[in-house]
Amino acid sequence: MRRLIHIIFVAGLATAALGGSASAQDLRSADARAAARAATPAVIDMRSPDARATTGVPTFEPSAVAPPQVVRVSEDGFQWGDAGIGAAATLGLIALCGGLLLLLTNRRREQRVPRPVG
Repeated sequence: MRRLIHIIFVAGLATAALGGSASAQDLRSADARAAARAATPAVIDMRSPDARATTGVPTFEPSAVAPPQVVRVSEDGFQWGDAGIGAAATLGLIALCGGLLLLLTNRRREQRVPRPVG
């Protein structure tokens, strides 16, 4: 029973390590992200013109926002550097899980009694 608990524990740790990065991703489509950005209200300075002129601090003007620039990158094919990083991360995760498994499993070897001669 104790061994089963250890196996479940190690499997849970491995699952948590693999699934932790998915929570930080924005899984909405590009259209949904653009609609959410467009739905945010613009910041309007509610001070009087005299108060705005005396501070000397530039305020947000909705018309002053520059449109995003699209940068096109030519694809050269397979990226060996990215593949190497992924392979190293996978190897490290396998080594970590194997080390935890060896640490948590306590194998007791049987004490064999020698057979009597004769």
